[in-house]
Amino acid sequence: MPKGIVDEERRRPRPKSWRPNGLQTEWPVEVSCALHLTKCHARRTRSEQRSPRGFLDRILGRPRRTGLLAALVLALSLVCAAVAWAGGFSRSVHGDVTQLPQGCGSCHVGHGAPRTTMMPGNQEDTCFQCHGDSSAQSEAVRRRILKPRRRMANVRADFQKISRHPLSSQSGAPRRSRFETSGRRGFVGPVSTVTCSDCHDPHYAVKSVRSVSGSSRSVRRIEDSRGRSTTEHALCYRCHGSSTQSVRGLDDIQRRMSAGNRSYHPVEATGRNRRVPSLIRPMTEQSIIACSDCHGSDQAGGARGPHGSLYAPLLKANFGAEDGLGESTHRYDLCYGCHNRSTVLSPSSFREHRKHVVEERISCHTCHDSHGSPEYSHLIHFNTDEVRPNNKGQLRYDDLGNGRGSCSLSCHGTDHDNQKYGN
Repeated sequence: MPKGIVDEERRRPRPKSWRPNGLQTEWPVEVSCALHLTKCHARRTRSEQRSPRGFLDRILGRPRRTGLLAALVLALSLVCAAVAWAGGFSRSVHGDVTQLPQGCGSCHVGHGAPRTTMMPGNQEDTCFQCHGDSSAQSEAVRRRILKPRRRMANVRADFQKISRHPLSSQSGAPRRSRFETSGRRGFVGPVSTVTCSDCHDPHYAVKSVRSVSGSSRSVRRIEDSRGRSTTEHALCYRCHGSSTQSVRGLDDIQRRMSAGNRSYHPVEATGRNRRVPSLIRPMTEQSIIACSDCHGSDQAGGARGPHGSLYAPLLKANFGAEDGLGESTHRYDLCYGCHNRSTVLSPSSFREHRKHVVEERISCHTCHDSHGSPEYSHLIHFNTDEVRPNNKGQLRYDDLGNGRGSCSLSCHGTDHDNQKYGN
């Protein structure tokens, strides 16, 4: 399509119902776009563009070859439009013409850039037209692809932070955190890149994130305009799950979060531990959390979801994974968002916490896996960068119940052989 016509079509606003030239019936925006696409392929001259007779002549086959092509384009376009309409596009966020007045034309144009689905550029840059900084949003308003409204969160800014989901359009590899490079919980292969539609459905996404009842905090679900839904953690497991580990080279978070484990943070189901005195109300032992409660933007009021953060790996607040740096509210800011600091460091939680974390300056990460532990209770899963088998070859934790246990291992050069502790 000639550039001038592309620019003209991008500037032209699309009302919710649009009457194509030469037709006296109003159609939903999806059908209107289909008819407009057909007319674009069918016309030969500018006079035909303005003439209902010229448009219909093309459809009816004058000349025959062009007419057949136009009829085929019309049929395919109307099928796509019908699927979009029946599927709920008009009920989605992007199908709301009070926000995106050009409907499909807000994102799609002409034949589009090479290797795109009729978009003016790569997928991320198309999304950042509206989900970028204030100047990008102002430009989108000026071009009439976005209605003036309150400013949306700057998603692009999060993708420029030190820890981020690596976009396919970005050059260079993102920095890897200690989590991502340690032997037991990090990347075990090359980093894959992602694009927006790996997590988001641009045609059927809706604003609300509705929960399923059943506990004080419920399993978080993501719904779409077709009435379908999935749990938030299931969406994350598409890349961080058991079935994709070997494909993408990512750690198997699903295995560690499984409700069948000895212990886990309560994402898939309520936790097994019925005594967690450090929880900050209204959270209780029956609460359920979501991946995005820990992973997301570090900026208050920033874009929702795990796009990028100053704290690796994509954490909403700081969590120190290295030993020797000492304990502080900032160092374990992420943990202290749900767990009361004073209680964690007091005997009412576990009397050895203060000794290890404050006095010996050992990180929580050395003994605990924040996602879960298939083998041990209390999220015990030793970081083998710091904890190794003792001189008997033992690397084990035994839960003796009622806050008691024993360790058989070597930690910081000191052997423990069935070392018992208890409240």
